[in-house]
Amino acid sequence: MRIVPKIIALYLLSGLAVLAQNIPLVNPGFETPNLGGEWCILSTASGNTTNGWTFVSNGGNVGIAAGGTPWMAVAPQGIQAAFLQGAATLSQKFSVTTNANYYIYLLAANRPGYPADNLSVQIDNSTIGYCASTLFSGGTFISLTTNILLSTGKHTLSLVGTSPGGDSTILVDDVIIQKQGFAPAGSGIFRTDGTDAGVQQAINAANDGNTILLPAGNFSWANGISVAGKAVNIVGAGAGALFGNSTTPVAVGLGSKSFTVQTAPEFLLNGSGFVPVTNGAIVTAFYTASGDFGGLMGNSPTNMTGTVTSFDGTNLVLNVTSFHGGGVQGFWTFGTASSTIITNSCAGGPAFDLFEPAAGNIELSGVRVIASGANSAIGNAINIENGGGMALVHDCWFSVANVGARAIECRSNHG
Repeated sequence: MRIVPKIIALYLLSGLAVLAQNIPLVNPGFETPNLGGEWCILSTASGNTTNGWTFVSNGGNVGIAAGGTPWMAVAPQGIQAAFLQGAATLSQKFSVTTNANYYIYLLAANRPGYPADNLSVQIDNSTIGYCASTLFSGGTFISLTTNILLSTGKHTLSLVGTSPGGDSTILVDDVIIQKQGFAPAGSGIFRTDGTDAGVQQAINAANDGNTILLPAGNFSWANGISVAGKAVNIVGAGAGALFGNSTTPVAVGLGSKSFTVQTAPEFLLNGSGFVPVTNGAIVTAFYTASGDFGGLMGNSPTNMTGTVTSFDGTNLVLNVTSFHGGGVQGFWTFGTASSTIITNSCAGGPAFDLFEPAAGNIELSGVRVIASGANSAIGNAINIENGGGMALVHDCWFSVANVGARAIECRSNHG
């Protein structure tokens, strides 16, 4: 991985920063101590820690300088910036509270009239970005970015300068660490954290033909996401499906329960073809007459969930491990377990607002969307608007919030 000019990252900042979370750094713009328009070398061989940063001389110098000094004409943020002259390191410890993808942004320039240091960005002594001295000229600050997947806990950010030869200096300012809800996985694939903000970030960064992956888990979306005319493929980890029904009277409770199934699950279709429900699969039996059998277990008045003990195409045996409701019921609908579940808590909008692209298709699969009772949208799960291309929706499971609502609202008769 390398540091690249922010000509790319500027798009990320303008389109995504409002959805990102900044990780607190102490003195990110090097405004303290206030040097009163002067400059000062702060490094020692063993490392001098002051105002959040540790300044280490590896044979060179590290310090802070104000604009209008020999180190730079004007600071790009505030009135001061840090400088690394020759071999030197500037570091700060920070903590993150979630496993996620994090971006590091900074501004950097050479000292006017002198070559720049080579600049490495390190996390926990491992280089995650590198920028050669030849990228800098004229003392002009440019924006740089790199990213890394971090685990929960404490980490150390280090900015390491190395000289290409002669008297060289790199200036840095406005250092930012941001948590992002997605991470590029190569080959046009973006992995998201499943949140509405993270999925929207990935959509904003994606190009036509890219794939956006949602992980397994339960996610509550306070804001729906919008795909504005991009031909992208949004893929969840699996929606589950309703696959059969039974009129066998069965007492609600724990333990082994047997049903005669009218619709065999061999006819369940998913993205890879026809697959049967096999032993060990998690299945929920919803008492259909109690309503809301497409909802989460806590919202469905009467249901039983367990693992499949056996199934021969007609006779289904479940080992029930949890249930809601009671009594002997005789009208059941069966559903397989969902991996990616989105509860649409938006007050009045769909979970997915899909504007068809002028060319190519938007594709959505592998997600289960449950509209909360607070959602009053006509299209609780998906709203499709005409744009010329097509919106392909398959292998999904939708539940509406109220009678009369529609899971999918189409504003075109061809999408």
